[in-house]
Amino acid sequence: MRAVSSCLFLLLMVPVVATRADDAVEFRVLDVQQGTPELSAPADLVIRDERQWCEFVAATLSPVPCDEFGIDFGREVVIASAIGARPNGCYSVAIRSITKIRRPRRLQVIVAELFPGRGCTIACTQAIVYPVAAVVVSKPVGRVEFLHQQVSRSCPR
Repeated sequence: MRAVSSCLFLLLMVPVVATRADDAVEFRVLDVQQGTPELSAPADLVIRDERQWCEFVAATLSPVPCDEFGIDFGREVVIASAIGARPNGCYSVAIRSITKIRRPRRLQVIVAELFPGRGCTIACTQAIVYPVAAVVVSKPVGRVEFLHQQVSRSCPR
């Protein structure tokens, strides 16, 4: 029962997001996976043009050149989150949802920072990693608010 009450407490700490289905913003996940030491500090980014996008991709381990992701910056924007240097490959990041909030008007991006659960003994890449996540959304995109959630990754037994 104690674990359940702890989870409820954590949920109450997160600002409430809109619940109407039409407030959800559709997005397409971009396969950039890992950053390089250039992304060693945490950063939340709204990338509005190809030059910024190519600079971002150059700081990742993406095997795909920046101009081959099929992004139309005339109609689309990239939203990305880098969580900085982590000690091993058991850490990752994902953009879970994007919601259009009406008052005050903004997009709210929920970013999940996944970390290994207590007592995990699964094999992890034993190297410093720089997790990143990036998605594409349709314009218009005004103000963007990022909310980060720490999520423990359960381990197989």
